[in-house]
Amino acid sequence: MSSPALTSALRQQRIMQWVTPAVTAVLIVLAAQQGEQQRESVDLLHRVKGVFSR
Repeated sequence: MSSPALTSALRQQRIMQWVTPAVTAVLIVLAAQQGEQQRESVDLLHRVKGVFSR
């Protein structure tokens, strides 16, 4: 049998093997969403500049 410390460490490792990719995926999605929001504001700025330059 294994010691309680080893059992606890293995349990924590199994949890972190799922948490790390999940957090990474969330960060990728949030970064993509932020990029889309920034692109929309830049497009709007170009349209406004185009209206006033005519």
